[in-house]
Amino acid sequence: MQYDIKKNTFVTVSRKKFLDYLNQLPSINDYIYLINESNPKEEENEFQVFIGDIDTQESLTFSSYHTLIIGNVTTKWLDCSNNNALGFDEGGSTIIMGNLTCEYFTGEYHKLVFIDKNIHVSKVLHNAFDGSYLVALGDLKATYFAGLDYGTEVGGVVELTYGEGSCLHINSADSIKKKIKPRHSETESQKFLKVEYTANEFKTRDSFLKVMIKTDITDSEKN
Repeated sequence: MQYDIKKNTFVTVSRKKFLDYLNQLPSINDYIYLINESNPKEEENEFQVFIGDIDTQESLTFSSYHTLIIGNVTTKWLDCSNNNALGFDEGGSTIIMGNLTCEYFTGEYHKLVFIDKNIHVSKVLHNAFDGSYLVALGDLKATYFAGLDYGTEVGGVVELTYGEGSCLHINSADSIKKKIKPRHSETESQKFLKVEYTANEFKTRDSFLKVMIKTDITDSEKN
């Protein structure tokens, strides 16, 4: 497949061009409607495309509201939070046509995060955001998984060691029976994180995990 933009740099494209690229990628066809339903009044510079692999030991976040990466991503922390300073609130999309490998992952409210292949999160995968939609067509592996009982779908093998919430298999005819939960209980998972909180305290859990991730990264950078 040929692309008419420069490789290994983030290129701002129009909404039409962004959707044209997605329409050339069969694996995401079932999810393009989520992009189409976004605000049609969005500015042109809210769409960016990156062609090539990204490999960094630093944290990674994107300034655009909709981001398409045609390649693999390896980073310490993939933070999919929107850039509020530019007026981007909830929603948007992060699309990776490759593998995602990181220590930490955080989603965003009402945001689509689509991974064409595998996700490997060696520490914390935090997708407990109302309306968030995380899709991995390959395998998903995470040491600690924080999610709701919906919003994460996986096409391959799921390995969750600790956490709360569950994943679903894509296109499961009986999704309730196909829910995949962490191997250890919520009580054991709380001990693993060395915290005490109630599973239903969503805002507390959300705040805690973000602080924990940022603190851990800051401490590791000092060392």
